[in-house]
Amino acid sequence: MEIDRRVPSFRDWISEADVASAVGIELGSLAHAARRLADKQDVVHSRTLIIRGKRRTVHTPHDEGVRQAHLALTGSMELPIATVLRRDTVAHGYIAGRSAYSNAKSHAGAFWVQQFDIKDFFPSISRRQLVLALIGAGMGESAAEFVASLTTRRGSLPLGFVPSPLLSNLVMTDVDIGLDAMARRHGLTVTRYADDITLSGPAEFDRAVDIDAIVQTSGFSLNSAKSKSGEAGGGVRVTGYLVSTGNPRLPQHVKRQTRQDLYSIQHIGVEGQARMRGRAPQSLVRRLLARLGALKQCEPLVYERWKRDYPRAFEVLDSTRASAVAARAARLASQERQLLSSPSPPAAYYIASHPAGG
Repeated sequence: MEIDRRVPSFRDWISEADVASAVGIELGSLAHAARRLADKQDVVHSRTLIIRGKRRTVHTPHDEGVRQAHLALTGSMELPIATVLRRDTVAHGYIAGRSAYSNAKSHAGAFWVQQFDIKDFFPSISRRQLVLALIGAGMGESAAEFVASLTTRRGSLPLGFVPSPLLSNLVMTDVDIGLDAMARRHGLTVTRYADDITLSGPAEFDRAVDIDAIVQTSGFSLNSAKSKSGEAGGGVRVTGYLVSTGNPRLPQHVKRQTRQDLYSIQHIGVEGQARMRGRAPQSLVRRLLARLGALKQCEPLVYERWKRDYPRAFEVLDSTRASAVAARAARLASQERQLLSSPSPPAAYYIASHPAGG
């Protein structure tokens, strides 16, 4: 496969000054943010939330300098990291154009499904693992250490920091390569959505030993209590979707709740329904848009009927989505113009001898 020599990479990120130049923030300000993360206890707010049915500790910087540094870093790293991730069919979480739905669709219609959970996923990603992953992607050691100082806390990658999802996928590159090779050997389909690994196939199988070995080789471990397998027709859910037929389907209780949210937004607005649900309005809108997007793909007739029944609710949601999409597109376009303004060598993962670059 011919490699585009203008593909964005980290080859120019050699020193701390190069990082500051790439993200567009003064080096002194970035260094100050890194010191505050390392030294100040009150810079990060930690709380426990239930996310996708799992209890997680989420860390959110409330220091504006740290928050701005994270936003700028994420924007600057998205395209270089995407040059690796877009060529990988295993990872589905935190990648543009992929989702929990696309993850489930990979397994739709399979007979047998086996699922695994990586134990303490984000806390298990060490600062050292992150530095090595960044260096492997082409970044200089000094720059990689500096980026790690801005994106890790107490030696690990925190759930809740804006760059964490993007960086977690980069760290997991070798795991994904191993999963893909194993699945191909045994005629199976494999995907990973953050810490959830799913295998499926046309007959019963058990690849628990293989998965455990792949994960452990990269410094992670499985949560054995959450490993499970069974026939897809028995109600198995993959990242929230039923996969017993050729298209993923939302469970009935999810559709009931989604319809209730639409009904309430139609009559009392987003803010009123968010208060009823005990959620932030932005969180409620994000969840509804994700569910409606999946519904439009897997049950388009139901989606169209609801759109006719609750036009005001859809208008509010569409307006919110359009604003978010426009802001993101403008930011990515600006970053792309900057990154592609001059030719640069491809990322290290793009060499022909590397499994991810084939």
